[in-house]
Amino acid sequence: MSEDTEKGAGEPKPLSQVTQQALKTHSGEFELDSITYINFRDRGINDLGCIGECTNLQHLNVSMNDISRLAPLSPLKHLVTLDISANRITQLDALKDADSLHTLNAAGNLISSIDKLACLAKLEHFSNLRLQDKVHELFNPVCHGASYKKRLLSMMPRLKVLDGEVLSGKGSEVFKICSEIDAALQAAHDSGLYAINTSKPPSGASGECSVQFVGVAGVHFAVIVH
Repeated sequence: MSEDTEKGAGEPKPLSQVTQQALKTHSGEFELDSITYINFRDRGINDLGCIGECTNLQHLNVSMNDISRLAPLSPLKHLVTLDISANRITQLDALKDADSLHTLNAAGNLISSIDKLACLAKLEHFSNLRLQDKVHELFNPVCHGASYKKRLLSMMPRLKVLDGEVLSGKGSEVFKICSEIDAALQAAHDSGLYAINTSKPPSGASGECSVQFVGVAGVHFAVIVH
C-alpha cells in the first residue's frame, strides 16, 4: 500500500510538508526532474518543501491547504498552470520568473493590493488570472477595492480571462450579453413580474441559448444568443 494513503481509508493522508518521497510516491516517477504534473489539493500542506526540485513541473494544484509562502516555487520556470486557491498567501513574488505561466488561480487568499500582483505583469505568456470565485465564495481583499478590475487590466493589458470572465474577442461579447440578460431577468423574477424559462445547449456544444419570460399580462418575450 502506498505511503501516500492511509490504510483502509483510501484517502490521501495529511502531508504537512512536501518531501521528495511524497513527490515520487504521488507521481510514480523515480526522478524529481521527470515530474510534470502534481495534484496536492487539500492535503494539509503548510510547507512546499522541496517542490522546487521538480524543475520540469508544468501543472501544479496545491489548492485548499494552509500555505503562506510560495518561495519554494521560484525555481519552477516551466510552470504553465498553477492553482493556489484557498490558502493564506499574501505575496506572489516567487512567480516573477515563471516565464511559461499561462493560468493562475489564486482565489481565496490574502492578497491585499494591486501592487502585490505587479510581478505577474511582465510574464509574456500569462493571460488567465482568477482572484475571486463567487460560486465558491473565495476572494482576496484586493477584490473589494475601488476600481479593482480597471486597475488590474491597466497593469496587465495582456490578460484574456479575469475571474472567469472572457475579456477579449467574440467570447467576451457573448459573456457580457449573457451576464446583462441574467442580471435583468433575475431582477424581474425577484420582483415577481416575470416567470423565467432558460434553455441552453449541453456544456461544450455549439448552438444557441434562449431565455424566455412571461409578463403578468401573459405576453411572451424571448432572447436568443448564438
